[in-house]
Amino acid sequence: MRIFLILNIIFLTNLSFTTNQSDYLSDKKIFFPTDSLRGTFLICVSKKEPANPRMVMGFKFQDTRVFGYRIGIKQNKAQVQNWTPADYPYVSAITTDTVAWWNSLYALNRETLILNDGINSKQCEVQSNDLAYATKIEEHRKELQILLNKEISERTKNNKI
Repeated sequence: MRIFLILNIIFLTNLSFTTNQSDYLSDKKIFFPTDSLRGTFLICVSKKEPANPRMVMGFKFQDTRVFGYRIGIKQNKAQVQNWTPADYPYVSAITTDTVAWWNSLYALNRETLILNDGINSKQCEVQSNDLAYATKIEEHRKELQILLNKEISERTKNNKI
């Protein structure tokens, strides 16, 4: 009987310790190393409808750095432009829920892949490798160039010279 009582006390003590530890962790963030997304490629598109092709952004995670690119227009040509800040191009934090980078300017929900910058939301898509990333961002660049060409044609259709 004593052995049963001792074992029961040990079991309840361990159960209570485990429960307390579980409760302790439930409201705490768990952080991962800032280089744990190395080799990840994202393409993010504005959630506004209709989607603005100029609001497409791409991100490449390399070690602890994040390189950003956006689709822009320069001299009537759609281009993929480097958008990486020189002063702080790093991952700020990676938790079980979010990834933040560039001094927490961007926060990505890891489950929904919605990217927030405090003003706009973008829906992101993970690309499997650098080639898939380059192909996808080029598709967006071409889409913007087509829209730009149509706009130029429309604005100049009545020009005499």
